[in-house]
Amino acid sequence: MDLTLLSWNVNGLRSPSMSVIDNKCFNKESNLYKLINDYDPDILCFGETKCQQKNEETFNNLLPYKYYCW
Repeated sequence: MDLTLLSWNVNGLRSPSMSVIDNKCFNKESNLYKLINDYDPDILCFGETKCQQKNEETFNNLLPYKYYCW
């Protein structure tokens, strides 16, 4: 059984350079979307997200994963 684990030091999920959110949807042109689509990881780890707790729900609803840990 293979397990794919990816780790990415993103330095701010909300930064304009990440462009993760587009019109309140997961931006399919973002590098994050392409990474998930290309590798289909079982586990995806983010470092230095700089995501405030008030934005947690937004990202939980956007990312295509069933389980989350912050």
